[in-house]
Amino acid sequence: MPAAPLIEFKGISKKFGGIYANRDISLAVGHGEIHALAGENGAGKTTLMNVLFGRVRPDSGSILLRGAPIVPRSPRDAIRAGIGMAHQKLLFCPQLSVLENIILGNEPSKAGILETGRARKEFFRLRETFGFNLDPDLSAGDVPYAGCQQMELLRMLYRGAGILILDEPTTFLAPHEVKKLLELLRSLRAGGRTILFISHRLDEVFAIADRITVLRHGSVAATLDAAATSSAGIARLMVGAGPVEEPRQPYPPSGTKEYEILSDSGRSNYVGQALRPTGTASSHAGALAQSLPAAQPSSPQVRKLPSASHPGGPCDQSQTPPEHDPDYPRPAREPHPLGHSHHGGTQGIQGESVESNHMGQAFQPDGTASSHAGALTQSLPAAQPSSPEVRKPPAAAPALHFPTALLPPLLEVREISVAPSAAEPGIDGLSFSVNQGEIFGIGGIVGNGHRQLARALAGRVAVRGGTIIFDGADITGLSLQERLKSGIRRVPEDPSRESLLPQSPLWENFLLGRQRQPNFQRAGIVRKNEAVQFATDQVRENTIAVRSPFAPVSSLSGGNQQKVALAMALSGSPRLAILEQPSRGLDLHAAGRMREKILALSARDTAIIILSHDLDELLALCDRIAILYRGRLTEAVMSKEASREILGKWMVGLK
Repeated sequence: MPAAPLIEFKGISKKFGGIYANRDISLAVGHGEIHALAGENGAGKTTLMNVLFGRVRPDSGSILLRGAPIVPRSPRDAIRAGIGMAHQKLLFCPQLSVLENIILGNEPSKAGILETGRARKEFFRLRETFGFNLDPDLSAGDVPYAGCQQMELLRMLYRGAGILILDEPTTFLAPHEVKKLLELLRSLRAGGRTILFISHRLDEVFAIADRITVLRHGSVAATLDAAATSSAGIARLMVGAGPVEEPRQPYPPSGTKEYEILSDSGRSNYVGQALRPTGTASSHAGALAQSLPAAQPSSPQVRKLPSASHPGGPCDQSQTPPEHDPDYPRPAREPHPLGHSHHGGTQGIQGESVESNHMGQAFQPDGTASSHAGALTQSLPAAQPSSPEVRKPPAAAPALHFPTALLPPLLEVREISVAPSAAEPGIDGLSFSVNQGEIFGIGGIVGNGHRQLARALAGRVAVRGGTIIFDGADITGLSLQERLKSGIRRVPEDPSRESLLPQSPLWENFLLGRQRQPNFQRAGIVRKNEAVQFATDQVRENTIAVRSPFAPVSSLSGGNQQKVALAMALSGSPRLAILEQPSRGLDLHAAGRMREKILALSARDTAIIILSHDLDELLALCDRIAILYRGRLTEAVMSKEASREILGKWMVGLK
């Protein structure tokens, strides 16, 4: 970094209520560098950037820009100083067009007359540079979240900012779009721009950052050269385990191997214990798993364990987080044995042994199933005792003798069609099915109908053709409220627009959809104490950083708002959960806990549909994956047979 930094934060502090968002932060940013900010949700990253951008006034401290004091009292002051910010929490006027939002506050004019032609020309130049598909004349209120995020980025560049603040800019971008954005940021750096980059995705951070500052509990934990540290080191700093000085190395580090553990019932333990080469298992906050003898990676029943947020996961002090290591091969989750293709065919389990089903039932050589929580599946041929794939069923489990063919899918979508929205294509003759306890992933690029599909399944938009069968009943014509009563829950891609009341207190948000339940009302009067206690319990259970259940949701960070939306939908064990971009804005720990919760719900027979533009998320969590392209769904593939390359081709319409 040059001797004279471009930006200097000196002793910046900011409190909200009794909680420090920033505490005595001092930080220098060099000219022409990409400086990343890392930290857990609520660590103070966005608050610090809002101070620089003039949205938040610090309680104490100062900022120097090019050696001179700067006191941005508003975003307009920051913009005039050449500072631009693309927000995680989107700021736009829904009643205006995309182009009008981008030029708002910086409208080109001549003699007081707006020159829209010049503005449109610059818009199309920037849009082509990014490769985004935004219609300048579309109403911003009809644009999906990802498109609005792109709109914010274009607005910042349109204003010619030399200092760019990007707060989680890749949240809803497809892999090839992320790659293109990172290439653009490199070119912007080469052109002399300075970039402050906030991201929870450490692979992206290490791909472009020159230096990384880690914030923890509102304070600076360390500032390090990216080349001199590792993902493991950054993760440790985020949680307070101290710095590291070792260079980055591929996952896993030498001398350490991590394998999947199977529980006593045979259920795969996605976030269980890390098995060391000696055969001992490290403690882990997942389901208990028995230790297995040391195995070779070539064993047909051994595969790499995806990361979690505890020892053996992304913050394990001995390991680089696999989900943030670009060289780490993504593992496939143990497939659900009753996976149906979207044409309705049932796929059996391959193997020669007595094996468990996805939900933990063990099958005998005669084809009967031992009693265990979960769905029935096809019987398997008997195994030889010497086979390494043999898994014993629980000794006390009595046998069930129901034919597995009698078990229908929990959800069947049959040739449904949905009208297009202003921002997305319609759904055309789409069919698929999801079984009880199955996690079904739907990937694809922004603007291919994911939002319309999720809204149709949840009852937010009407289906103009086809049928939706849920638990054997036709729910095609049921309202949103009736589907909620049936146990169908949805987390939209932008909860603040569809499921949260940002200006209302947290406890009222948690009450939404539950206000008519007997434990929350009596004779039509809300039982406030019970509602507040429920919210308090959810805050504790989901580690939501908020000063009290009476604080407005708008006071929470973006990641904590996402935690609220997930907790609202997933508490109480829904029968079907529809999750759009569930890890949006979550830090490493929160994402790991979310995955644990999803898998725990699956273990309790909740069917889960994940709609995500993040292929790594789909590959890590899902039993089967399909791609939505221009309103049509590809054939579903078992996750163990999928790869980023295959799915990536499908995302752009290639076969």
